[in-house]
Amino acid sequence: MKSSCRFLIVVFVFAIVLPASAQSLSSSIDPFGRIFSARIRPERPVAPAAADAEAAAEPEERTSFMLVALGAGDSASSSNGNLSVGYITQVNKRDLFVQGKYSYVDNDRGGSANRVTAVAQYGIVPDGPFPMALVAFGAYDPNLFQMAGAALAVERSLVKDKLTATGNLQWATLDVDGAGSVSDLQPGVGIELRPSAAWTFGVDYTFDNDIDGEDTGSVTISRGFKAGRKLKLGVEKHKVFALTFSQLF
Repeated sequence: MKSSCRFLIVVFVFAIVLPASAQSLSSSIDPFGRIFSARIRPERPVAPAAADAEAAAEPEERTSFMLVALGAGDSASSSNGNLSVGYITQVNKRDLFVQGKYSYVDNDRGGSANRVTAVAQYGIVPDGPFPMALVAFGAYDPNLFQMAGAALAVERSLVKDKLTATGNLQWATLDVDGAGSVSDLQPGVGIELRPSAAWTFGVDYTFDNDIDGEDTGSVTISRGFKAGRKLKLGVEKHKVFALTFSQLF
């Protein structure tokens, strides 16, 4: 327990010292990248090795998880630190994920903002060749904007347990104080390579849309650790950097 606490403190201090992130207003509020994934459930724990493989006890599959994530990053216009708390469970044998996120945004031109976001994700097709999930999300900054949207996330395994393609059909509406509102579709595609149980590499692209005002894309690298820990570094267009540490309970 003491070593786990020290690890959390070190990562948190590193995240604060690192120049911290502000994605564009319309960036996906998924804490692990712009593109939503159809896979909601965390990776199943691996059974401990045994001399006799047949004697190794099969790990009991959990149905509920708590997720806590600390994040920070930097962009050309602002920096932020954020805290996310989520819960994963099953409803009608399909996965449901709900999450809330608080961000403190420090604008380079002066001033700061408190921003909150929320997301709910439900796996409507959990198995088969094309897993699918429905997503609803919203974000609110009392001094700048409010946003809401929904997405359909679809996946296709290209190489079993190694290479996965993802497509998002997302719609969002953004209301900026003093500048009116805009609504548009935000289609996106992504690909994820997982060469080992520990490492994951992802690339995604969101097509030109009125919400972002352009096309966008990002590259991510994540490293998984024992006991449900994960560290993820992301780089987006226009030199936006983000670092996130998450812990499953």
